Amino acid sequence: MWISYIINCVRDNFWDTTVLPPDDYVVMVFTEDTRQNADTAYVPVTVLPVDDTPPAQPVFKFVQGTDQGMRLGWYANQETDLAGYRLYFSFNNVSWSLFKDERIFTSQVSDTLLKMILNSDVYFFLTAVNNSPQQNESIPSDIYGLSNGKTFLGKILVVDGFDRTDGAFTQPFHSFVFKYGRALSENNFSFDTVPNESVTDCRADLCSYAGVFWFVGDESVR
Repeated sequence: MWISYIINCVRDNFWDTTVLPPDDYVVMVFTEDTRQNADTAYVPVTVLPVDDTPPAQPVFKFVQGTDQGMRLGWYANQETDLAGYRLYFSFNNVSWSLFKDERIFTSQVSDTLLKMILNSDVYFFLTAVNNSPQQNESIPSDIYGLSNGKTFLGKILVVDGFDRTDGAFTQPFHSFVFKYGRALSENNFSFDTVPNESVTDCRADLCSYAGVFWFVGDESVR
């Protein structure tokens, strides 16, 4: 069965395949000049199903200040069509800016060192994007933060042990670290952030910090 579509291409135009069911098609391209010279080409085209499924939510492994700058690491997403990650930052948990995107943080990247000494607190979240023609962006990771520099009295580790979303708090991501980080910075303490999994996996050493804030939220009454 042949279905014909005619597109006038005397100006910029396009063939909107979103109106077609996924299938194999043949496009006939016909051209003719003012002297009736003409030619025709046939091009096979496959219309694929629309990919509207975003990658899974990324999860930070650690957000840490160092003498050289800031180290950020995350668990690698497992999607086969993953293009990479987008890293956003904020100093107030209100105004957010994109720092680097999937062109830098490709699917093969799961950590980075940012050579910046801020002497203040800063906060990050991460999203994942796929490589479909119309890219799908995941929901954000939890917001984590850090502060670095030599102006602080000591360093505190903030451990995020709050994963529950079927209690009083139902959102799939949270910014609770901001409240702890801002309070610590205002009292002249620097801090790092890790999820509780990084402690149990021995990626974070509690003994290397002057103190630990381990918040659990609804997890404490599960």
